[in-house]
Order: sequence, then structure tokens, then C-alpha cells
Amino acid sequence: YNSIKESIRQAKIGRIWAKGRYQFMLSDPIPLVRNSLGLDATGLIHSNQVYSNYWNKIKPVELDLCRSPMVDRHEHNIVTLFDTQESRYWYQYLYTGIIYSIYDTSTIRHSDSDFDGDIVFSTDNQQLIKGAYRYNNPITYDKEKAPEKEFTYENIVACDMDGFDTLVGQITNNSTSITAMLPNFPIDKYPEQHNELITRLKLLREIIGAEIDKIKLGVSPEFPKEWVEREHIYEEDSDIEKARKYKRNSLVINKKAYFMIYIYDTLYK
Repeated sequence: YNSIKESIRQAKIGRIWAKGRYQFMLSDPIPLVRNSLGLDATGLIHSNQVYSNYWNKIKPVELDLCRSPMVDRHEHNIVTLFDTQESRYWYQYLYTGIIYSIYDTSTIRHSDSDFDGDIVFSTDNQQLIKGAYRYNNPITYDKEKAPEKEFTYENIVACDMDGFDTLVGQITNNSTSITAMLPNFPIDKYPEQHNELITRLKLLREIIGAEIDKIKLGVSPEFPKEWVEREHIYEEDSDIEKARKYKRNSLVINKKAYFMIYIYDTLYK
């Protein structure tokens, strides 16, 4: 009974089983080898394609590549598989991981990822693939430069301390709430409000990235207070001013998405 009850609870919060796996992200090694030999750094894998020993045995038409935390629509990376006789020869000993092309923006789509141990979830789940927004531009931004510090025990401890009390989860919850608000403002009826919410999701991509990098940079991002704080409406306000405040307040994040009551007992009570 408890097993069934827990399965129902997880279904209510959208935790579904999807065929797929987490794998290390690998850059195409052939351009590196060619460059080290004085040759043109030409890659083998074409743009928007990946090589995966695991998936090449299953041969799905497309894959959806996802890396947490996902905030904006562009972060669903739909790719096809690259599998040729030449690639099988050069990659025959790479049984694990997913090899990326050097000719596309996949690493940017995965929240400015790199190849130092980052992992990515890959799936051929048709619901995720069909539901993905394919033609959004990737988001990136200028990063702060980490301050130079001497490599000492005290500095290492201080750096670890900066990583405590991170707000990544809280900020990500705000992006979830904004996504849940979008159906309240269909673009054909409320284009201004709808586009504003989409813009905020894109900005949250930078804010969350900066919060994650806080341990390296020591600088916390500023979260826009107007996104979460309502503006008081006074009786003496003019009709134009009241209308402005009503519109602004309608976009304030004042509650979590409904499904979260099944995650937090305090919300459910």
C-alpha cells in the first residue's frame, strides 16, 4: 500500500521514469589530436550530433540532452546520432560518455558547461522530444573573473564556506513558478505580460549561473525584488497609476507551483 501511495505522490509532482542515462560530456578528441600533430583541428562529428556507444546500439531517431538545473526553454538540446565506420574505428574504446561536436553551441545550451567532469542526461523519450522548443537561441553572458588568491589551507576553507547557504534551489523554484504562471497570460491575449515572463526566465538563467559560481567568485547575484514584492495600491492613485500597479502585481511571484504541495509537508498542511 505504501509503495502504491508513494508512486501516486511522485506522479503528482511530475517525477516520471524515462529511459535514458547520465553520462560524462566529452569533447571530440580528434581535433585535439590533429592540432597536436600540426594538422588542421578538424572535427569528425557534425554539428547538432553526438556519438554515444550506448545509444548507437539502440539507434533512436533523436535524443534530448538535459543538464540540471534547467531554467529556460533553450536548455532542451535535441540532437541526432553520429555513427560511421570511421567514428567506430577511432572511438572503439570509448564505451561510456557522450562525445560532442566542436561545431555547435551544445555546451552553451547546457548552462555554459565544459568537459571537466560535467554530466548530462540523455533520453529518447518522445514526450520530452516532441515538447521541446527547438529554435530558441542559447543564452550566455559575461562572467566575473575569479580573484587570485594564494593556495593556503585558510583560503581553501574560506572558499568552501562561501559555498554554504546557496540559494540555487530557491531561485530555481522561482523559475518553476514563472513557468506555471505562463498559462495565465496566453500570448494572444496578454502578449506584454507573456513576453515579460519569458524574459524573466532568460534572466534567471544568468542569476542561477552566478549563484552557482558564487563559491568561485565570492560575489552573490542580485535578485530583482520587484519580481517577488507587490506594490501597494492607494485610493488616491490615478486610474492610470492603478492600472500600472495591477499589471505589475499580476506578474509578482507570490506562490509556488501547485504540485509543490506534494513535495513539502508544510505547504500541504
